[in-house]
Amino acid sequence: MAAPTIVLDGSAPYGTGSPISISGVTYILENINIDRGNSEANSRDGSGRPNRARYTADVPTMTADLQLATSSTAYPAFGATFTYTADNAAYGSETWIVLPQNFVATNGEGDIRIAPLRAKKAINPTGVTTVA
Repeated sequence: MAAPTIVLDGSAPYGTGSPISISGVTYILENINIDRGNSEANSRDGSGRPNRARYTADVPTMTADLQLATSSTAYPAFGATFTYTADNAAYGSETWIVLPQNFVATNGEGDIRIAPLRAKKAINPTGVTTVA
């Protein structure tokens, strides 16, 4: 008898990191990076030294690895939305919009299919509309 090439230990088709649902399809987020950057404006005194500043929060962006459950699981479309809670105390549940991304996925035999995800936080989550 030949040695098996793939062994599944358990029934989950993929990992159990941070499950999210996008357009009714469940995915797992891994290696999540949320950038909550800011812009800064400085005022200077007569000697050129900063004497005051204003900081404004930018719209957060997210990059992550997205696990696809099976070889037929579709990558989420541009404009699709999902909710994710990174820090419940500080930010709570946030709505994110999927951005265009070069699709590069692992597809080797036995691989867990992973593709990159790029998203931007929705400024007005109840007003997100996809226009054809």
